[in-house]
This record gives sequence, C-alpha cells and structure tokens, in this order.
Amino acid sequence: MCGIFGIITGPKSKFNQQDFYSVIKKLFVLSETRGKDASGLMLLSDENLTVLKRPLRAKELIKTREFVSEVKEFSLSARVQGTTLGFMGHARMVTNGSEETHDNNQPVLSHGMCMLHNGIIVNDVKLWNDIPEMERQYEVDTEVAINLIWHYRQINNNLFDAFYKAFAQLQGANSLALVSADADALILATSNGSLYFVASSGCDEIIFASEKYILEEILKQPDVSPYFQNSQVIHIDPGVGYYFDFNDLKPNKVILNQPTPNASPSFKIRKNVRILRDIRSSREIKSSVLPRFSKSEISENNHFVESVNQAVSILQRCTKCILPETFPY
Repeated sequence: MCGIFGIITGPKSKFNQQDFYSVIKKLFVLSETRGKDASGLMLLSDENLTVLKRPLRAKELIKTREFVSEVKEFSLSARVQGTTLGFMGHARMVTNGSEETHDNNQPVLSHGMCMLHNGIIVNDVKLWNDIPEMERQYEVDTEVAINLIWHYRQINNNLFDAFYKAFAQLQGANSLALVSADADALILATSNGSLYFVASSGCDEIIFASEKYILEEILKQPDVSPYFQNSQVIHIDPGVGYYFDFNDLKPNKVILNQPTPNASPSFKIRKNVRILRDIRSSREIKSSVLPRFSKSEISENNHFVESVNQAVSILQRCTKCILPETFPY
C-alpha cells in the first residue's frame, strides 16, 4: 500500500508558483500514511525532469536541504507563461526491492520514462523471462512495467499504445502514473481503483492521489481552492485509465480491458528536455552498486541452503511449545 500523488499545471495556468512549495509538502504529509519506508518526487518543466528520492519517510524528506532547495527553486523560478509544470510524488511501503538501494525507490526511471507505482506486480518474473530483450537492472517490480512499455515502443513508437499493451499484461493490484521525457502527456491507470484525480474548471490544473480524502484535504487549502471551484473528485474505476495532454490537461477516459483501445492518441514530442536528472547521495550511489558473484559461489551457497533446509525438515519438535529437541532443557 504505497501512495502516489501529483499536481500538473498547463501552459495557460495562473497557479501561483509560490504556492507550489506548500502544496507539494501537504501532499507528502497526507500521503505518508500509505508508506513510510521511503519517499521521492519528480519535478517536470518544459526543459527539465528532475528526480529526488531517499530511504526516508516523507516528513523527513521534506526537511532535507536537497528537497527544500530543489522544490523552492522549481516553484519560484520555473513558472514562465506558456509552459507546463508538474510534480509527482511517492510514499513507499516496501514489498520487494530494498529501500536502501536507490534505484528500487520511486519514482522509477528507465528508458527516458518516469513511473510511480502503487501495488504489486505478481507476474514480474514471468514477464522478464518471456521477453529476453528486456534487461533487468533493479529489484523492484515496477521496473518491468516501464520495460514492457519500452519494448512495445520499439515496435510501434506510440507511447499510449505501448502503455495499453503493457498494462494488459500486468497481474496484481496496480495503479500507475507515467510521464515520458519525449512526450507531452501524463497517463494514469489502475486495476484496483486506488486512484483519484480532480481537474480545474478550465482544465489548466489537475491533482491526483491514491485516496479521495487526500484530494479533499488539498482542495480545502486557500492557495488551491480558487482554481477548483465546483470541481468534483473523480474516482478512476478498476480497468480504466486517463490521459492528459499537457497542452490543455482535459481528462480523456480510456477503457483498458477492451480488446482494443477506444482511443490511440499521438502525443506531441517534447524536444530539448534534459531527461532524468537523478539527484543521488554518496551513500545511495555506493549502495546501488550490487555485488557480483561467480557461478561457483552461487552453487556453493545453494548447496548450503539446501543442507540447512534438509536439517530443519527432520527436527523433532515438542508437541506443546514446538521448540526443537535440540533446544536446551
């Protein structure tokens, strides 16, 4: 049970750039109840895609010097009339892939795409095995979703179609948010309904989160509510997705469990974007280097584990307290 959330403002938005900082912090604090093992964020503008993530709970991340400097710089200086600005965040509860390894935390970056994921992909190992062209680098299951999209983009070079085909293969309860450095769009989709969004009346701003309560609390903020008067929080039903073109942010609904999609948009290509500026700490750089083992070492380790399991299987245990007979007294 992780939390994904974000706010996107389009080129016609009048949203005060100084309010970005307080909205981002509020989204983090509200979403922390869904995961406290790690947290991260992505900042998107017409020229930058910056990612900052740490093995810290959200309340600790927003106090770090890196968070303050990056978000304040983004919120105070990035707003130029006619540009798109976006923030996407994640509060992680670890299910697979240690939070101590930088690349396992969210947002997950691969092939020029940035993804937030809430849920568990239960068939990730099978997917890796079925498509040998995909090369696994991390432990987190989210990576296979991005690689599937990349795989299908090599075939038809259409981001939406690739996402549609990849999502159909994911088993488990999953909610995804995706942006690509080369496409002017955000895609939201869920297989279990754990995703909500609200669009302003002019479709110049959208906010999304894993819980309706989070959006309702955000909409109460004085720096947010004027932009969303009379706007309703939309629940994304299971098997449904929405895409938002950055030019107008109008919600476009797609039924994902149909044999063929009922829409196939070609998003505007973004140019001159410095993709994937990933801010790492020296500790995370060191921990992200995974050890390499020889085949002989792996075989020896497997033999040891097998011998331990065999010894445990023949233990005689007390019928009252289940302790083994080898336990003293």
